[in-house]
Amino acid sequence: MDDSMWPISLVEFRGLNSQLSAKLPKVHSSHHWQTICYYFDEIEREQEELKELERREARFEQVRRVLEP
Repeated sequence: MDDSMWPISLVEFRGLNSQLSAKLPKVHSSHHWQTICYYFDEIEREQEELKELERREARFEQVRRVLEP
């Protein structure tokens, strides 16, 4: 999902999440907020997987260029 479509950035979300846990623990522990946390965790995981895939593809491309006659 494109970052520009998010209501807040991942960094902003992390800040909000830590503030909620410190200042409003009941809201932070609610089912709704935990669902939102899960969503952002999944997005972060997908971004990391995409970065890893891009690194692997770049390495593969380097190897392919070296092995080409």
